[in-house]
Formats: sequence, structure tokens, C-alpha cells
Amino acid sequence: ALGIALLGPSLGGMVMIYVLNLIVQSSGWRAGYFTIAGCLLIVCVPAILGLCVWSPANKGLRRIGEDEEELKQAVADKPGIAFKEAIRKPLVWVMLFATSFTTFASAAILQHTQTYMVFNGYTADFGAFVVSLCTGLLAVGCILVGWYCDRFSFQTAAVATAIIFAMCFFAQAFIPQAGWLVWVTIICYGIGCPAVNVISPLMVNHLFGEKDLATFIGYVNIFIGLGGAFSAVVVGIIYDSSGSYVPAWLMLGCVLLLVALLRGIATKKNNLFHV
Repeated sequence: ALGIALLGPSLGGMVMIYVLNLIVQSSGWRAGYFTIAGCLLIVCVPAILGLCVWSPANKGLRRIGEDEEELKQAVADKPGIAFKEAIRKPLVWVMLFATSFTTFASAAILQHTQTYMVFNGYTADFGAFVVSLCTGLLAVGCILVGWYCDRFSFQTAAVATAIIFAMCFFAQAFIPQAGWLVWVTIICYGIGCPAVNVISPLMVNHLFGEKDLATFIGYVNIFIGLGGAFSAVVVGIIYDSSGSYVPAWLMLGCVLLLVALLRGIATKKNNLFHV
């Protein structure tokens, strides 16, 4: 279900990245911003006004926890570890920092790949096409990884996605020597990037249960934001100091191998929450 829910951002990103690049190339960056604003006003605002409701009662549903006592009971009945108890455990911080490192890598490749491709003799249109395909294939990758987690081993999925994502960066680093590695980069991104948006939230339920799920997810989102916030700047500094993106790609590939190790340790059987 999580993989299907992420279809929208992936498919929308695939189309918009390429379209916006064409608009910027032909009419300038201001036209690109006006296009985004127009899509928000014409598509998103009417969709929100038409689909969102004030209360579940408007759809004939009753929300669990309508009154304070019922809410307390609903939370108490949920299996899991309380956040105040779990936050003292090193395992929580391993999970959070692994999430942040993964997002750091994901944001870097989206924000710098087009420039990297141009610097290596490709056109800006082709660079945008590569980023667009990465985002589009992510829609397929999210569903595949979610399906695998449901039916097989979550630990295997958590480790394998991080390793595959690392391969994306190692392939990217050697594109100047072997152009066919562009396609390896795209495929590994689509299958490996679910390490961010599928594996990260599922780890919470897997390790700590549902008792304080909302609080845990809130912290996961904070660390996702932190990873994305610093990514472009750090990669830019590495490029300015070395004159190449290759050291940054190799560094991020190694970071993701570290994430694979951390997630493998975190999801060992003796760390899992059991009802």
C-alpha cells in the first residue's frame, strides 16, 4: 500500500522534471516557476477542496478515539514500545541516522545529476531525461520493495535496497569512462531509493510496534528532512574543492554501504519487537 501511495510523486516527478527542463531551456527559469505555480492552482488546490473533508463523519466513518478516554484506551491497546522508553535505546538512533544518511544520498543525485551529465559532454535535455527516468522507475521500485517486504524478509529488503542504492553512485562515478553505466545508475536508483521512502517508515513498525507509531514517524521525517537539507550543499563543497563530482559519488556510495550494515544490525532477530 505504501508503494502504491508513492506512485503519484514518482510518476508526477518523472513528467514534470522533463517538462520543466524544456520550459526553462526555451523560456527561462521564471517561466518554469510560473508553470509550477499554475499546476498547483489548477490541479492541486481544486483536488484538495474537492477531496478533503472536515471530519470522517462527512464520509460516513467514525474515527477511533473520538473522545479522550477512548483515545487513551486505543493507544494503550496497541502493541509496541512507548517512545519515551525506546528513545533511550541506541537502536533508535541507529535507525534515525541511517535514515538521514539515505536521504542525504537520494537528494544529492536528484539535485546534481543533470549538472554532472552536462559537465561530461551530455546535453541538459539528456541530463533531465536521466533524472526523470530515475524518478519514474522509483514508482515501480517502491511497489516491488513493498511487495517483497510483505511476503519475504524485511531485513533482506532493508540491506539489499541500501546496497543497490550504493551501486547507483558507484556506477554514476564511472559514467565518463563507460557511458552505458547511465542505465545502471537509473535502474539502481529505481530499485535502491525505496530504502528512503518505503524501508524507513516500515522499520519503525518492524522494530517498535504501533504504540507510539505517530511519534516515531515524526522523528523519522525530521531526520529525512535533515539529510535532504544538507545534501546539495555538501556535494557542492566537495565539487568546489576537488573540481569533480566523482569523490562525492564515491563517498555517498560508501555511506550507503554503511547504511546497509547499520540496518542489517538493527533488524537482527533479537532487536525485533514481538507482540
